[in-house]
Amino acid sequence: KRLGGESIADVRQVGQGLAKKTLRFLGTPADRLLTFKLQVSDRDGNVLLMLTRPAKLVKSRLVVHDGEGDELGQILQENALGRKSFSLQVGGEELGKVVGDWASQKFVVQDRLGISIAHLSNTLDGLSMLDLLSEGVYDTFSSADSYAVEIVQPIDQPLRSLVVAAALAIDVALHQE
Repeated sequence: KRLGGESIADVRQVGQGLAKKTLRFLGTPADRLLTFKLQVSDRDGNVLLMLTRPAKLVKSRLVVHDGEGDELGQILQENALGRKSFSLQVGGEELGKVVGDWASQKFVVQDRLGISIAHLSNTLDGLSMLDLLSEGVYDTFSSADSYAVEIVQPIDQPLRSLVVAAALAIDVALHQE
């Protein structure tokens, strides 16, 4: 949902079989070892982004694909202890980084030069939408919280999609561990 506006996209967890649903329902620690998939679709059901967090032991990695299934890049959790930070990478090259205050859940996305290009923050308001195509403030959804994505500098693809996906990466890292 655009802040104060109409619904424009939807984020859903996909690819859950009965075993995964059971483990998630029971809240077992084994749940974090499973692959986790999200799909972002527009109002008409067209897939915009597909995100996969492969099974993990310590640090999260989120692989971001466009709606056609082509890999756009990856979001890599850089550290397991202390404040988490994420590297936004395309073809193994770091294009940006997510840093922030995990207590207040306010984050800054910086480009490779350290310039702030976007802000991510936990809105706790349960909104469920996101927009990849326009500048501004948008909300993303998970079953745990909602995150606002405010793009403050022009960003080209594929970094733009990685910035939007970073809000989901934060939520997966914070709430699916």
